[in-house]
Amino acid sequence: MDSKKYSPKIIEGESIGVELHLCLLGTRGDINLGAIARLAMNFQVRALYLVAPEAPRDGTEYEFACKGKELLQEAKVYDKLADVVALEFDWVIGTTGKTGKERRVDSLKDIVSEPSINVSGKKILLVFGRESRGIYQEEVVHCDRLISIPIPGDYPVLNLSHAVAVVLYEFRSSTSHNLRHPREELLPAKGQDVMSFLDKLETFLKSFGYFEKKERHSHSSVMERILRRLKPSKEELRFLMGIFRAHGQFMNGYTSVNPPKKNILKIMKLFI
Repeated sequence: MDSKKYSPKIIEGESIGVELHLCLLGTRGDINLGAIARLAMNFQVRALYLVAPEAPRDGTEYEFACKGKELLQEAKVYDKLADVVALEFDWVIGTTGKTGKERRVDSLKDIVSEPSINVSGKKILLVFGRESRGIYQEEVVHCDRLISIPIPGDYPVLNLSHAVAVVLYEFRSSTSHNLRHPREELLPAKGQDVMSFLDKLETFLKSFGYFEKKERHSHSSVMERILRRLKPSKEELRFLMGIFRAHGQFMNGYTSVNPPKKNILKIMKLFI
């Protein structure tokens, strides 16, 4: 499908606060799909996207969609999440029940209260994973942030439609607290900016043999987790990259003419 030719149908009625779009990965149950379409209508979601549905639709979903039937009829099907992300959103926020060192996950409450995200007029894509397997790691890279719904007890897994209801409610109920637009340079960098910075940083580190030791190859994922936790702005990433470039030029200027000990002394003087 040529995503550039598709313009999502806007549901009648003025949207409140952020412009929410909903993406479902590998949907299987018609009842859940219908219930989600109804929820999407309740909370004024602008468009619904289905990525690689895993079961054919037999029309049952329309019985459960109620007033969300029109939104469901307008839903577009894509092969990959990347195709939906290509439609361009201010933020792509994925949902997951899995946490660990490979995934930096924020709580739902933290995300909806963050002024840089939940701001009136922002176009946000909410991505929900498969009912059985969630969101794949190769899809996570397309998300600017990951969120989870904290649930106590031994069974912290919600039904898909229930999870959608909680997330949509939190976004809509908190919008009124975040109507002011913060300065652009203070906004946290998006996922693609962070990955671009990491690519440049890795190239920089390779230039003086940092990755010669095999155990250091895992450091790239460590650096990614640190950056996502710190939530630097795009301007701050540029600033950091400038430091690395300046350091590289400094080292190149001295290693060829000065012995190593003198190099170290000169570098130390910069921090005194």
